[in-house]
Amino acid sequence: MCLLDPGLKLWYLSNMNRALSQRLEAELPRRLAELLGLSERQVRVERPPSLRGGRPGEVDLIAYAGDLIFVVECGAKGDVASALMAARQAKHFADRWKRKSIPLVAVPYMGEVGRRLCDEGKVSWLDLSGNAHLFGPPGLRVQIEGKANQFKRPGRPRTVFAPKSSRIARCLLLEAHQAMTQRELAKAAGLDEGFTSRIVRQLEAQLLVAREANGAVKVADFDALLDAWREAY
Repeated sequence: MCLLDPGLKLWYLSNMNRALSQRLEAELPRRLAELLGLSERQVRVERPPSLRGGRPGEVDLIAYAGDLIFVVECGAKGDVASALMAARQAKHFADRWKRKSIPLVAVPYMGEVGRRLCDEGKVSWLDLSGNAHLFGPPGLRVQIEGKANQFKRPGRPRTVFAPKSSRIARCLLLEAHQAMTQRELAKAAGLDEGFTSRIVRQLEAQLLVAREANGAVKVADFDALLDAWREAY
């Protein structure tokens, strides 16, 4: 399993909408209580424990809901990149933690491809728009869909798949079997190296490309990169 480098995760999270992140944390107990038929008093949320020698936990929250324990990774968006990153972080922590727990992704609104990625990875998810897929121990199965996105913003969202920057994804997908230096990638895409470097760093932070020891980059997850481009398009 590919785990996001801590430095890249910090860079990515620093670009999250802080107000949305705080809202996710504040509303998580109420949303879990509603979905599981519990009172809010039966749901407790806290920061995660350390797994290695005092280092911070690798997910955002631990939620205790009745007899269930959820390890929760929050995202500012439910697009492919955010869902993929959050799902891997939550599942990685749940697999390593000694207590039996359920990986859970919480976002403002989960997109179609993000839902599929979470479901395929056996990671539960919920959004603040009212949709959710929760599953885990025998008897736990909650599925709510069809609620509209309450967090749409006017105008075209910024994306690494804009007409100009998408040339980089196209070149990477066409040469998915080999790694390319950023100089080679910039030349193939017809872009300057500074612009190429910025887009590659964003793709890398979103776990869509991986960097080799010599600095060359290649597609990390072909299907996810293609799905992310399709969803943005």
